[in-house]
Amino acid sequence: MSDTPLSAGGAAGNELGAGDESKLKSYTMIPNRLTNSVKIQELAHFPWSLLARLMLLFTVPVVAQTQVATTVSSWSSVSSILPSGQDGYFEDMAITPNGTVWATGYRVAYLPGAVEFRTNVMRFNGTLFEPVAAPDIEAAPAVNFLQGITAVSDTSIYTVGWSATPGTRINRTRILHYDGTQWTAMISANASTGSNVLYDVTHFGERLWAVGAVVLTGDFYESPLIEIYNGSNWIVTLPGRPAPGTGHMELTGVYAVNASTVYAVGNCDQGGFVLKGVRGVWSVLMAPGTLPTGGHLTRVAGLGKRVLALGYTNSGGLAIRLDVSPPQIIANTSDGASWADATTAVKSTFMTVGSGLVPGTSFASPAIGHRDATGFKPETIGPTFGYFNAAATAPDGTLWAVGATSGKPLAMRRAP
Repeated sequence: MSDTPLSAGGAAGNELGAGDESKLKSYTMIPNRLTNSVKIQELAHFPWSLLARLMLLFTVPVVAQTQVATTVSSWSSVSSILPSGQDGYFEDMAITPNGTVWATGYRVAYLPGAVEFRTNVMRFNGTLFEPVAAPDIEAAPAVNFLQGITAVSDTSIYTVGWSATPGTRINRTRILHYDGTQWTAMISANASTGSNVLYDVTHFGERLWAVGAVVLTGDFYESPLIEIYNGSNWIVTLPGRPAPGTGHMELTGVYAVNASTVYAVGNCDQGGFVLKGVRGVWSVLMAPGTLPTGGHLTRVAGLGKRVLALGYTNSGGLAIRLDVSPPQIIANTSDGASWADATTAVKSTFMTVGSGLVPGTSFASPAIGHRDATGFKPETIGPTFGYFNAAATAPDGTLWAVGATSGKPLAMRRAP
């Protein structure tokens, strides 16, 4: 499929289950990397996907605060430490050139009469993941989410997300930087006075790209948001709304092939779409409505010049080769899997991660995907219930995958 220019502006779609509008200050979709559902918030960017995860606490066994390591099919679980009484989730991970493993996400703190959301930044210390202090925006209650992370070097790491501002409770972009000693907040850009959120970040050399969604002034629906770091400042780019898409549009994943070629994936009412940026000019590579039925995209991963978009359809996992023309759709039609990310496996091949189905149920179980003749065949590993959100390969060849299980961080690794 040839690239087509992005259309400016956007068309309104049908409003989705707003509920009692008098009680809601804004409606936005939070991308759940593993399910196809609209999330609506009250007062802040509250993910319904999180509610679903919290509900699992009442239907499946709860793991201990510090998980016990187990081994399944050569994969070993890695413990992580949470403050007592809190839940936690890993949304993304990154490994530095020297092999230091980082994971980022958010924690849920249950207070008398309120629930707070705190940043969750952890580093593997050789034995387990331990918390590393990162600044939050304080509010009553606090709302802080981290969704993406990328490691330029051991002394330059970036993680992105959003926080609700005190008083107005409007979501604003949040970018933290690690300088080898501590995490500090950067001055991040916002494209409007409305909600601005970031879901993923990538880099090539010292150049960075972050993607997410913005509610432009006077609009109801989210539109795609791109921010580029030029070494001094984060600069907003609004690529427009790809036709014929309607409703909320967010970008959920981004990957830079080099300093001038970048891919971004996202979703709207008509399903997933793909944008391609070449020397700062963005065009539509795959338009809304062109994926298999129910096709949504969660992230985009790369192995050199090979680029893979990940997601799910109504019936199974979805992967798309973006570096070929036209893009090659790889859809597993009946496996019930959902892919959230991919990394380099053996012999320079992709390994996908996400979730599969617990046999005989509709519950998700952490899964990895191996390429076969029909797609990426899921293999469930680790705990019975849960999912992976991200994967990475260490310099020594160790494979890593992170996510969550029963409201607690999930991390697993496999030695080379």
